[in-house]
Amino acid sequence: MIKNNKINQVISNYRKIKSINIFTSNLFSLLTLLLSFSLIFIIMERFVFFSVDTRIRISAFLLLLIISFLALFLIKLFLQISGKSNDFKDSEIAREIGIQNPNISDKLINAFQLKHNQKTSSLSSKLSSRAIRIIDEKISSISMDSYIQPFRSNIFKCLSFLLIILLFINYNVDFANASIRMLTPTKVYEIPKPYEIISIDSNIQLLEGDSLNLSFKIENDNSPDSINIMISEKSHLKEIAVKKNNNGLYEHTLRNIFNDITYWAEYNSNSIFEPWDKIESSRKLITVIKRPRINSIEFQVKPPKYSGLKETLFSANNTDIPMLEGSSIALKAIANKDIKEAWLKNNDNLTNLNVYKNQISYTVDDLIQKKSDIHLTNLFIEKTLNSFNGLQKFDSDSIENHLRDLIDELEVKPGMFLGTIRMATSGQKVSPPLFESLEILGREKTINLLKQADHMIKQSINA
Repeated sequence: MIKNNKINQVISNYRKIKSINIFTSNLFSLLTLLLSFSLIFIIMERFVFFSVDTRIRISAFLLLLIISFLALFLIKLFLQISGKSNDFKDSEIAREIGIQNPNISDKLINAFQLKHNQKTSSLSSKLSSRAIRIIDEKISSISMDSYIQPFRSNIFKCLSFLLIILLFINYNVDFANASIRMLTPTKVYEIPKPYEIISIDSNIQLLEGDSLNLSFKIENDNSPDSINIMISEKSHLKEIAVKKNNNGLYEHTLRNIFNDITYWAEYNSNSIFEPWDKIESSRKLITVIKRPRINSIEFQVKPPKYSGLKETLFSANNTDIPMLEGSSIALKAIANKDIKEAWLKNNDNLTNLNVYKNQISYTVDDLIQKKSDIHLTNLFIEKTLNSFNGLQKFDSDSIENHLRDLIDELEVKPGMFLGTIRMATSGQKVSPPLFESLEILGREKTINLLKQADHMIKQSINA
């Protein structure tokens, strides 16, 4: 019997080519499935924007899919090449070769069977060897598949088509960013938004009861016609729809604000094909400064001496306070909080009131310092008025020099004299440095305040 005949070589080569082609086709099928899933997930990511956990699960699913199928294909390839798979045994491969080459079909199968059968006689052995040699000569001319066969298949065409689609959609920035996010599943990305809502207000504090103008802008040609302004006040949330004006701004005025508020603007998506649910501006806190309120107030009217009338006390319930000409009036009030300054407005004239913490008063007694009297107080005011009227330069140094000259001239204690001037000009027992304060007030306002104090003292002396 002839050893090393061509039949085994042809069967082995055919089996190898077929096995590798099947493995390649399976690999193309796996890549097609992988590309299909990838395209689906990229498109979903573009419009939905997956969380990090979801992207990790998708990546784990695709990786498990690849590993599982690739392991299966490699095992099948080993079994097929080694001829251990039923469809890839020598007899089945010989029959398949015969089907593809009808001119040697029966002869190839017979030669394969003769090669593996026991020979009972020398004549039978010679006949078998002769038949095998004839097939060996003919088998060299048979046609066999090549390794490029899978590249001509429909699955390869489908794979190429999907690859082109993937490359094409990645020319779009949104899809390209979606692809990057899917390739880096553990990285946290901010949801992409088409524009930003910008608040152009600078207020952070308001006085109680004031109004607030809210203004927002969107620097984008495709800005919406309207947005919602959200107002949060004491755990209550209010939504106000605001349309874009001719200047491209979204404006609204809040009136009579009495409590701290937080406000922002937002626009909700109307499309299921957008990855974002809404666009928000930054949130701003507005602190409301409570205005001082007068909790109680009373007026004491002191008639002139010639009338012989007694002093009368009027409460805040009195809307009209009758008095004789030449009467003096004293005011005492208590505010709901400590205040720095208070005044009384009479037509267009403002009279500074004396302030100590939350107490407000307007009496001669406020001007009179300890160990002083009304006449000495009157002298302090008159001397200071005359000094300031003749003062060429009204700055802190000049003011201090003139006042200390007056103190030396009158031979009084500095605290008594300066305390009177401080109360007359600021209405407070304790204030910032007196000389610098008078410079800031200015000559005209300081002299007017001293004249008011002088007038009140003279009224009291003459009453």
